[in-house]
Amino acid sequence: MDFKTRSFFRQTARSNKNLVDSLPIFIDYIQFTGSSQKNSKQCTEFSFKIDNLRQPKTFRFTKKSEFRRKILPIFLYVLKIGIIDLFFCHYVPDLIDELVGMFYGWEIQKFKIRHLDFVVSRRAMFWFARNSDEKVLEHFETAADPFIDFPIDNLLTFPSVHNARKIEIHESYKIEILYAIIEKWIEIDASTGSTVIIYKPGNYYEISCRFEDRVIYEIPNEKILLTTNNPKKQIEIQIKHQDNFDYFDSVTCQIVEIF
Repeated sequence: MDFKTRSFFRQTARSNKNLVDSLPIFIDYIQFTGSSQKNSKQCTEFSFKIDNLRQPKTFRFTKKSEFRRKILPIFLYVLKIGIIDLFFCHYVPDLIDELVGMFYGWEIQKFKIRHLDFVVSRRAMFWFARNSDEKVLEHFETAADPFIDFPIDNLLTFPSVHNARKIEIHESYKIEILYAIIEKWIEIDASTGSTVIIYKPGNYYEISCRFEDRVIYEIPNEKILLTTNNPKKQIEIQIKHQDNFDYFDSVTCQIVEIF
């Protein structure tokens, strides 16, 4: 059934509602966007696209009351039944905080999100990270604020994050974020292929000095290989776009297997 038919069918009887809600639906993306040029600056959009729909479902709202009445029920329903390829939220922090505040501390089922791209409220980011199914979440993406300490140690306590196949952190500006992830990987013996990309983190020599006891191979300003506690695995660090001051735009780390 398509989404519209499912929605009507679940309203016909309690048994049909339970049947529909027990079966997942594949969703290409859920996203919140705001300040669109085609709308007023106060207008915000909530949209989602299901794989058998040609066009996404889009709902516009301008007030919190509209969000609670029009958006919240369908948003929670989609989170409940969906296997979601991407949940993208870079806007509307006040509304997301309101949503999270309603359910903070509740026992809820884990969300089946494959790629969580979440930049707004730290509180909400923690809530979604904690309530995302670690067996489903493959890609966790966020951004750090250069003027506020990024809570990487707290974030890495969530299995959904430290077990993700890929972590991306934009605008980090702090090399300590990279250190924390590498050290967590070593601690938990992260899976082969696990990847982290950190943007604007710092300086090549800082990495080399921090892990000097683990460096087994390096090409200055390009590549470093680190040992782990597992003799069959290493951490490969690739540095990109080194500038004249030895700072780089991004660094990619990956757990590689030793053959």
